Amino acid sequence: LLSHQKIHTGERPYKCLECEKSFSDSFCLIRHRIIHTGERPYTCRKCLKSFKLQTQLLPHHPPAHPHWAKALRVWGV
Repeated sequence: LLSHQKIHTGERPYKCLECEKSFSDSFCLIRHRIIHTGERPYTCRKCLKSFKLQTQLLPHHPPAHPHWAKALRVWGV
């Protein structure tokens, strides 16, 4: 709730040391820092393509690996 309240108050105490951009919560700052580091910590186990965000990896599976995605659904994963 406190983190959400910062959105409405405009409070942005978490600042990026690289570009001075500020954020209302620490998670957003951590996610932002990947822009500067070039880190791509989320890797597809099938083709080894890597992504900056998990939200980019998840939609990659069905179109890139339709047979594998179908197998995961059958296995309940």
